[in-house]
Amino acid sequence: MKNILAKFLSGLIASFMLFFSISFMTVIPQLHSFLFRPDRIQFKIGFPLVYYQEMLVDCPDFNYHWSLANLLLDFGIGMLLVMSGCAIFQKYVK
Repeated sequence: MKNILAKFLSGLIASFMLFFSISFMTVIPQLHSFLFRPDRIQFKIGFPLVYYQEMLVDCPDFNYHWSLANLLLDFGIGMLLVMSGCAIFQKYVK
């Protein structure tokens, strides 16, 4: 029982790391346009589904939108990928 719980927790931690790294990688290309192209300010976070979006409505006013469903689906996809990758790796390594 402890072994299964330890595997699940390690997979959950790996899923969080994958989710945060993919989210960070979706932000990096947008920072260039955000800093050097002030006429085109639109900020999206999330892959494959966008779960946070921010855009410039009027000069000092930003409009933003969170999608909790897309956030949970993105994390679920990442968790599915990590867990299936771990299962395949354990099957073929032994």
